[in-house]
Amino acid sequence: MGGNVILFMVTIVSLYLYRNAMLHQKTTGFMSNALGGIMLKMFVCIAAFGIYAFIARKAINKPAVFSCVFLYFVYTVLEMRSLLKWNKERSNG
Repeated sequence: MGGNVILFMVTIVSLYLYRNAMLHQKTTGFMSNALGGIMLKMFVCIAAFGIYAFIARKAINKPAVFSCVFLYFVYTVLEMRSLLKWNKERSNG
């Protein structure tokens, strides 16, 4: 549950970066903001896992960690598909 909350909060922040990506006229600005959102989520998730592993020590709930990693990939793929679709529509429209 905590992992999903962290993913949700960092996704909200990355959506801000994705919004900035949509406002850029150049491809480099779009890509830097889009990749910045992905990297932000990845580093926050790694830091959260590190803190969790430090606190839990040997009592790490491995299924919960794997489900959070799976959710990270699902969220990232859905976000990037939507972002690229919106960018394509914006470019064609």
